[in-house]
Amino acid sequence: GSGNQFVRPQLGEIKAERGDRFVLVTDGVTDGLWDRRIEEMVTEPNTAASQMLPGTRLVELAIEEGSRDNATAVVVEVI
Repeated sequence: GSGNQFVRPQLGEIKAERGDRFVLVTDGVTDGLWDRRIEEMVTEPNTAASQMLPGTRLVELAIEEGSRDNATAVVVEVI
């Protein structure tokens, strides 16, 4: 958006274990996709038809579903 925006980040700690995934997305992804669909996209294994990384898959799907905002997604897996 335009104009002055005031950001008040919330900070905290969580325990992360091997295999955990963190999904960071812009509203261009969440406005067009249900939370459950986002969860499915980052947990289901890639098929032969979709050999993209989960973040890329989320952005592609958001665009296909008609997102009108910038769509960015980062999926971090704890190893």
